[in-house]
Amino acid sequence: MIKPKTNVQSEQVRQGASHVIFVEGKDDNSIDPFIINTLFNNNDIFVDVKPIGPSFNIRSAAEALHPHHPEYYFIIDRDHCSNEEVESTWSNFPDETKNNLLIWRKREIENYFLSIDYLMKSSYINCERQKIEQCLLRMARKRVFFEAANIVIIGCREEFKKKWIKNFEKVNDFKNKEDAISKLTTKIPEFLERQADLCQYTNIENLEEKLNTILTEFYGESENLELGCGNWINLMGGKQLLATVVNECFRVEDRSGKRITGKDATNAVVKDLLRRPLCEQPDDFQQLCELVKKRINIK
Repeated sequence: MIKPKTNVQSEQVRQGASHVIFVEGKDDNSIDPFIINTLFNNNDIFVDVKPIGPSFNIRSAAEALHPHHPEYYFIIDRDHCSNEEVESTWSNFPDETKNNLLIWRKREIENYFLSIDYLMKSSYINCERQKIEQCLLRMARKRVFFEAANIVIIGCREEFKKKWIKNFEKVNDFKNKEDAISKLTTKIPEFLERQADLCQYTNIENLEEKLNTILTEFYGESENLELGCGNWINLMGGKQLLATVVNECFRVEDRSGKRITGKDATNAVVKDLLRRPLCEQPDDFQQLCELVKKRINIK
């Protein structure tokens, strides 16, 4: 539970009152609203942060709501998005003419907590730097092909979610069941294109090429996953990696001295790191704070 500060200026609260940031998560206890609420609260940014489910829900909400609520903003994980799409949201956020959508530069918000330098600043650290590095690499190497294959699947799935066929428009063409069957079974161009697309996406050579492209991004010039090589630390799913590192390399205790594990331990480490000055936070967290402050006129 995030406690409100007692020295908050009423003007700051008033300025942020009408602004809402929607993020991924099923409830307020989800990691995304927890992180952003903590970050904002620690830096005197008083904006309502609300979880509204997975990224596709947020995209739909952003497109539907931004014309009517320009003070609503939306943040989603990177997932399958290209560098170009991600950077366009940062350079134009908030963009009332589009959808006020921001996409994290890393795969998931947890990836921002995989920086060894950042993790070493936690008061819960329970080992040497080398052990954290070894733990992170061990888990990443175990998951690398699983992660790469899933990125291929996610990319295909997202591509096929796009609107690819229009509804029929002329009601007079449908006088009876036979007309409907005829319209549906005639060689509709979109159906033929869809079949061709499906053949292309399920082609073995195409799938292997996509997998190799992703693995190249992961590995960079190295033959194995290494810290500082490739972009795996940003593109692999961060949830499991962070949870494992916290479990093996940090010690969080309750008031009786009993060790806390799992989600509660991860949240404690995250909250502890977010207490650090803004200048020590990940660059994207700093930039987000500045963008929001500018938007709601906090000096």
